[in-house]
Amino acid sequence: MPMISPAGASAEPGQGMSEATMRDPLILRMAGDISIAAPADLKTITTYVLLEQEDWFEKELAFLRAWLQPGMTVVDIGANIGVFALTAARLAASVHAYEPAGASRAHLQAGITANGFGNIHLHDKALSDQIGDGWLRFGASSELNALGKAEDGAGEAVPLGTLDDEAQRQDWGDVDFLKIDAEGAEAAIIMGGSDFLSRQSPLILMEMKAGRSINTGLADLLRQRGFALYRCLPDTALLLPVAPDEALDDFELDLFAAKPDRAAALAAQGFLANPGAILRVEPDHAQALQHYAQWRNAGLDWRERVAALLIAQDSLRRLCKRAPSLTRLSSLMRVCWESGARGLAARAAQLAQTMLRQGSRLDGETFLPALARFDGIDPAQAFLPAFAEAQETISAFSGFFAPATPMLEWLCNQPDAPAAMLRRHWLRQARAGKAPAIPDKLLVDTPDHLNAALWHDGSVSRLATG
Repeated sequence: MPMISPAGASAEPGQGMSEATMRDPLILRMAGDISIAAPADLKTITTYVLLEQEDWFEKELAFLRAWLQPGMTVVDIGANIGVFALTAARLAASVHAYEPAGASRAHLQAGITANGFGNIHLHDKALSDQIGDGWLRFGASSELNALGKAEDGAGEAVPLGTLDDEAQRQDWGDVDFLKIDAEGAEAAIIMGGSDFLSRQSPLILMEMKAGRSINTGLADLLRQRGFALYRCLPDTALLLPVAPDEALDDFELDLFAAKPDRAAALAAQGFLANPGAILRVEPDHAQALQHYAQWRNAGLDWRERVAALLIAQDSLRRLCKRAPSLTRLSSLMRVCWESGARGLAARAAQLAQTMLRQGSRLDGETFLPALARFDGIDPAQAFLPAFAEAQETISAFSGFFAPATPMLEWLCNQPDAPAAMLRRHWLRQARAGKAPAIPDKLLVDTPDHLNAALWHDGSVSRLATG
């Protein structure tokens, strides 16, 4: 999770929450036909993101919606208010959700009730490498709570358990999927699960960023236990292998881990592809677009398609470094977004923004709109709105973490501005204390705007003044 300075008001157990957090929760609808009981507070990351995007920003959740099946068993360590746990409960047979924070656990229980789920087992423990008592230090938002010491600041006393002990005590059976998001305690959790991980072969999802750097020690720990690492390709149900020496994208927060038997099953089911070594071709825009067309060709197998996508990315990257233009940068943004090179896409967007300020204009070269949803529209007309929306989407996981890009206000003033951008713009202004009027478009329930009732009845507006 992107880091925010921790803060808390009290060191008493169960404290460290604003008054807004203690009110009746907002019941927010999100993708996957899930209702989330979220704190009524725009300072809470999950509340803000779900109001803004009506989904969670980690791309791995889309993979799980495609892969999880009835009959599977899921264990979610660090469940918070339940974005992953409730999604899993909609699809799998059984979910064991571990959330030590009392306030977050109460919201998750409210979410269980709102969805009518009877297959979630909710546990109040923090998992680590030992059994006993611990101290959960409050972060500025519940997503940033972490194990620490009482003298570190506000928090609450919590029981500690281990993977090995809980697997036996709770009789998990065969676990298909294990998610671990424990704000720095991931290695300790793995150390406390040596027996469980030697006997079982779950697909694991773990937060791999420690601040701004990859937790290489955690990666090594998993590899030592027979797990290989994989990244999720955006907007697909597909995993790609991550080599030990591979440089990960700036925006890659989470990685999957799997033993060879689980990886083989995923590949057989079409959920994992290894494109092998990528052929480097002479940088050429038209040829890169041909490779991209192969990526979009559903008649080819995944290995060929992914290889073509990565070739297109490499070719466009080198071409834009040598001779950038608005058309080439638009194509590069599109290809990088789909290949998971989000950091490179963001840098391409920054360069295109600079060129626009300097007066650059489109040339006659064929190009890809920066977002796929603009395909089929006249390229000259699509360029600017596609670029503006892509730049805003690519530049940060959420408006919670970054200021507006220069073109967001322009985009929101267009008659066909998408609801997602209107929500993003309104929430960013509200969090800055400007409390703007809600756009009429956000008062109407549509397929791309699920929570219109909360925008219409004043529930969202009250958050700006709460």
